[in-house]
Amino acid sequence: MSVLSPADITTRPPAPIVPLPTTTLTLPLVPLVDEPVRTTIEPVLPSVDVPVFNDTPPLIPLSPESAVRRVNAPLLDAEPNPPVNDTDPPVKSVLSPAVTATRPPAPSLPLPTITLTLPLVPLVDEPVRMTIEPLLPLLVVPVFNEMPPLTPAAPASAESNVNAPLLDAEP
Repeated sequence: MSVLSPADITTRPPAPIVPLPTTTLTLPLVPLVDEPVRTTIEPVLPSVDVPVFNDTPPLIPLSPESAVRRVNAPLLDAEPNPPVNDTDPPVKSVLSPAVTATRPPAPSLPLPTITLTLPLVPLVDEPVRMTIEPLLPLLVVPVFNEMPPLTPAAPASAESNVNAPLLDAEP
């Protein structure tokens, strides 16, 4: 089975309708003030001591230079591209493995029993319980104040107002 590829198509962008802008050099504006006064400060003179001149000749190799020169040329392949291998995928369908349900093993030993362990009782006598009555109030008794509920000036309206929920016209 061979597969045909479409023909190669090369598309270039259209040429510009308007010419490209030209390059313009714009220099910054010159300030309207006088230039600053230039000041030159000479460096401090060195001390009288002059450094010792140290002249070291280059090192000379122990053996003479070899006459063989080495040039590393790039590796050239005998075959520039690998051969084209066009293989169709297999048509066979792959079956899923069977569903397996695995349960944990049953315990080999019986489950432990429930044991209730209470805290130890101390070996001392129980503390003495004491009850202290509150002090009696002084002979001041609050004044009883009874007020009837307020009655409205106008009687209640016979109309009742019920707000029903809004229902959509179309569900």
